[in-house]
Amino acid sequence: MPAASYLVTLPQEVWENVARHLTVREWAALSGASKTHFRVQLELVRFDEGVCCEGIKWLSKRWSMARTMSFNDLGKLHAKALSQLISEGHNVLAQLQKLDLHFAQQGHNEGEEDEEQASLMWMVWVLAQLQQWRLRCLKLRLRRLLWVPPIVQLTHLSVSFTCAVCCSMQWLSLLTNLQTVLLHMGDPHSSPRGLQIMDLRKCTQLQSACFRDVHCAEVHVPRQCAIHLELSRSDLTAGCDWSGALASVQSLCWGLEGHAPMQQHLPVAMVQACNLRWLDLHCEQVGAAGAPLNVGAALSSVVKLRIRCSALHVRLPDKSALEELVIRAEDMNVRCGDVLAFTEQLRAFHIVCTSATGDFLLRQLTLSFYECFSASFGVEVAMLHKLQTLRMCARFPKHQDKMPLGPNEVVLPEEVWQNIARHLCTRQWAAASGISPATFLLQVERVKIYYRISSAAAEWISKRWSAAHVMKIVDIRTADAEALANVVAAGGTAPARVQYLTMLFSDEPEDEEAQPCIMWLAWALAHMPRLVYLNLRLVRLLWVPPMLQLRHLSLSFYYSVSPNLASLRLLSNLRTLMLSDYYPRDNAGMELLDLRPLAQLERVCFENVRCAELHMGKQCSLHLRLTVWEHIADSDWSGALASVRSLEWGARIYREPIEAQLPVPMLQACNLSWLDLYSDTDVGSAGAPLALNGALVSISMLRITAPARSIYLHLPVKLALDELFLDAGKVLSVECNDTEAFSEGLRAFKICYKDCVGSFAMDLRAAMAARGMALHVEMRVD
Repeated sequence: MPAASYLVTLPQEVWENVARHLTVREWAALSGASKTHFRVQLELVRFDEGVCCEGIKWLSKRWSMARTMSFNDLGKLHAKALSQLISEGHNVLAQLQKLDLHFAQQGHNEGEEDEEQASLMWMVWVLAQLQQWRLRCLKLRLRRLLWVPPIVQLTHLSVSFTCAVCCSMQWLSLLTNLQTVLLHMGDPHSSPRGLQIMDLRKCTQLQSACFRDVHCAEVHVPRQCAIHLELSRSDLTAGCDWSGALASVQSLCWGLEGHAPMQQHLPVAMVQACNLRWLDLHCEQVGAAGAPLNVGAALSSVVKLRIRCSALHVRLPDKSALEELVIRAEDMNVRCGDVLAFTEQLRAFHIVCTSATGDFLLRQLTLSFYECFSASFGVEVAMLHKLQTLRMCARFPKHQDKMPLGPNEVVLPEEVWQNIARHLCTRQWAAASGISPATFLLQVERVKIYYRISSAAAEWISKRWSAAHVMKIVDIRTADAEALANVVAAGGTAPARVQYLTMLFSDEPEDEEAQPCIMWLAWALAHMPRLVYLNLRLVRLLWVPPMLQLRHLSLSFYYSVSPNLASLRLLSNLRTLMLSDYYPRDNAGMELLDLRPLAQLERVCFENVRCAELHMGKQCSLHLRLTVWEHIADSDWSGALASVRSLEWGARIYREPIEAQLPVPMLQACNLSWLDLYSDTDVGSAGAPLALNGALVSISMLRITAPARSIYLHLPVKLALDELFLDAGKVLSVECNDTEAFSEGLRAFKICYKDCVGSFAMDLRAAMAARGMALHVEMRVD
C-alpha cells in the first residue's frame, strides 16, 4: 500500500495531545502516520526490558522535553547505547525532574560482574550530566549500593539494594536540599552487614528518612527529621549506635520471622527512647501467661498501635495518647489498671480474637443467669455507662407478673436499670424482666421485634413502647402483623413517640395475606406524629400517606417498583428519598416521577429503578446504583442528568466489558463527584486502557474494583480527585502523563493488585510523600 493512502496531516499540537495518551511503544508504532510526529517531544519516557538499540535511538530524538524517565531491567547493552547517544549530544535532558533506574539483577561470575559495573558507571556518568539540570526525584533499584554522585538540587531519593555491603554514606550529607530519603534492603535474609555511618545532619531540609531492613552502625539526623523503621529481623538493631537519632524515630514496624516470642527480641530500652507515634508489632507471641509484656513506657507518645500475633499477653498503661488501637490475636490477655482512663483518647478501637481474658471485657459484658439473678457478678455499677455491648442470657419466666423474687434479687436505682435497658433488644429485656420490681416500671427507648412473635409477647411489648423513639420490625410475617393488630384493637397504647421506624418483610406476601400487614402499617403511621425516618423493605405499598413531618424515606421493592408512587409529591418536607428494586424486570417500572413539588428535597438515591421520565428540582442531587444502564438509556432523564452526583456501577460477568456498557457521553452530561465501578470482567485492556477523561471533570472520588480481573486505566493530569481507590485481582496498569501534577489535590489513595505494570504507584508514592501524605498499597498473594 503506498504511503499516500494512509498519510495524516494534523497540527503539531494535536499530535502532542495524542502522544500524552500513548505509551512509548505505541507512539513508535505510529511513526508512519505523519511527518509531524517527528517534531513531537515526549513528556514521559519509559524503557522496557525488550527495547532494542534502534528504539533507544528513536527515543533520544524525542526526550528533550521529558520530565519523567524510567528504565526497567537496564543492562550493559542499553547502558552502552544510551551513553553513546548522550555523548554525541542527542537532545540534552534539560527538563528531566524524575529518574527511575532499575538495573537488571546479575549473577556473580566475572562476565556478569563486568556488566553490572558497566551499568553502574553509566549511571554515575548520566547523573553527573544531570547535576546542572532540574532533576529532583531519583529512584535506584540495584544489587549493590556503592556511591551516588552528589546532585545538590535533589529533594527525593529512594535506593533499594539486594546485596549487603560495607560502605560509607558520607555522600548523602552533600545533598543539602534533600527532603525525603528511603533506603531499602531488598533481601532481609542476607548478612546484617551494612552501612557504617549515616550522618545526615548537614541535610537541613530533610523531613523524612525511612529505613527498611537496613543495618547502620551509626545514625544521625537533623532535629526536624522523622525516622520510620521497618524491620523483619531482630539482629538488625544489634551493634547499632542510634543514640543520636532515637528521639527522631516516629514509627516502627516490627515483624519477626518464625515463632520467636516478642519479649526475647524487642529492644524495649531502645523503643522507650524513641518518640514513637506509630507502632506495628507482628510476630508469633507477645509476652507470656505469667509474664506479660509491659509496654507502658514505650507508649507515652504513640497514637496508633497495631499488634498481630497468635498469643498476646500484654499490660497497658493507665494513661496514654492512643487514638487508634488494633489487635488481632487468637488468644488475647490484655491487662490495664484503669480501662476508662486508658480509652479516654481512643477514636478507633478494633479487636479480633478467638478467646479473650483481661480488663478489656468491660467493653463487652455477658451476664448469664437462670430465672433469678445473683448480685455477685464482679462488675462495678459505675463502669456500666462505658459498655458498648451488654448481653444477658436467661430463661424466659412463665409468669412474669406473679413470679416471686429469689433470695439473690438485685436492688439497683432505676436510672441504672434504664441505662442497662438501652443496650438490650426487646426480647433480651423481656427475658430479664423478672430480675427486679424496677424493671416493670421502665419504658424502653428502642423496640426490636422479630418474626414469630406470640400474642403474649406482643401484649408485653405494647405496654412498654409508649416512650420508644426507635422501632425496628425484622422478618415480619402475616401472623406477626395480626398479633400486633389484635393488641392495638384491644385498646393497646400507640407508639406515639417513635421517630425512626424500620419494617423489613421476609418476602413479598400475596394480596390477601398482605392485608393485615398493610392495615397495621397504616394504623402505626397514623399514630406516629413525630416520625421523621421511615424505612420499608419488600412491602407492597400502593399509596404513601401524606406525612408532612417525614424527612427521610427509604422504599425497597421486589421485582418492580410500584408505579403508584405519585403520592410522594405530598410529602412536602421530605429531604432524602431512596428507591430500590432488588430484581428489576424489563417491562416494569414507573411511567413518570415528578419530584419538583418537593422544594426541600436535597438527595435522591435510585438502585436499579426503571422510570420512563424523571424530573426533580435544581437543589436536589441524584445518586445512582445500577447493574444495567438500560434503566436510564431507554428513559427520558434529560431533566435530571445534571443532578447526578454519584454513580455506583456493577458490570456482571455475563455482560459485555464495562467500557462497552458504560455510556461515557451520557456521563459527561452528569455533574458527577463520586464514581464507583465494579466489574467481573477486565476493565480496559493493555492496548486500550479505559479513559474517562470527559466524565471525570468534577469527580472527587473514584473507585474501581475488579477482584478477579485486571484494570487498565488512563488518568488525565488535571482532575479534582480527592480520593482514588483501585483494586485489581490480577494486573493493575495506570497511565498518567504527569503524576506529580495529578497528585496535587489527592488526599487519600489506596491500591490493591497482584501484578503492577508501570511506575505509577511508586511515582505517586514519592509525590505524596513529598507532601507528607500516606499511600496505601496492598499486594495479593495466591
